[in-house]
Amino acid sequence: MSIETFTISGRCLFGRAIHLFPEPHSQQFLFEYDEKGSISSLDIQHYDLTNTSIPLESKTGFLPYTIRMRHHHDTIHFLITNQEGIQEIKYPANRMDYLGSWIPIFGQWQYLSSLTPNNQLGDGLTYANKTLGVYELDLKQESDNTVVFYGGLSMPLTFFVGENQKIDSISGIGSAWNFEISRQNPIDIEKFAGVFAQKPVLGVVSPRDSFATIINDTEFKITYFRPFKRNRKIFGHIVPYNRVWRAGANWATKIAFDQDLSIEGISIPKGTYNIFTIPRENNQWTLILNTEKNAFGQCISLAFRLC
Repeated sequence: MSIETFTISGRCLFGRAIHLFPEPHSQQFLFEYDEKGSISSLDIQHYDLTNTSIPLESKTGFLPYTIRMRHHHDTIHFLITNQEGIQEIKYPANRMDYLGSWIPIFGQWQYLSSLTPNNQLGDGLTYANKTLGVYELDLKQESDNTVVFYGGLSMPLTFFVGENQKIDSISGIGSAWNFEISRQNPIDIEKFAGVFAQKPVLGVVSPRDSFATIINDTEFKITYFRPFKRNRKIFGHIVPYNRVWRAGANWATKIAFDQDLSIEGISIPKGTYNIFTIPRENNQWTLILNTEKNAFGQCISLAFRLC
């Protein structure tokens, strides 16, 4: 669960959020945009929920003290400050339109939505993640009331918009995030901080797991992040039919085998591959093998598709 409050003033987006994932924490953020609607700089800080003057000492190790970014001379320049010091990361990119992360900052979507009519953002949009790199971003106004966001690492999100392009709700079911978001009347976020602070640390909710076996003298090993059902309907809801699924969670599921294979007449050299599937209601699933390194989410590059 997350609660976020934000304000958009001119070309600035700022606000605060409290989150339970991957551990209870508070987040403060500031985004500055240029005249094209692209992010020119951002500053994100993580704090202890019980005292927002104290930087968060992350128990999971996933949340740094600060994330800062500057886009200058066609380069996205991240500075990440954590318990071990400062890490510098650079990516070449003509622009940056969205910062991707495990915990998205929802206000970014409102800023993008407000500029979607008449293609005010132009073409060549990009989605950047400090760990995974830069991907193409597609944003389309499909009707007066819907905007579709496709960030390259996930299946599309649908924004349901009302007057003045204000987002009323977001459906992310079937995406890498698998959430639903609704806009509420202004609230005092401080009232919830104490409640969130008492919640347990979630950590990695889909832990890494593996399975190995031998079939006809060929050794197979599958490595994946194991999702849990948690009383949810999975196929046909969390995992939609007729869409690409990573056959697990987080990074793509991998299969390795030590002998060449032949599947329905297709020769597959021995090695390690990503597994993607397309679930279907009639149980006639499609299996996709992919050779891209560090593939995440439902992101499939056709250049790396084997079969």
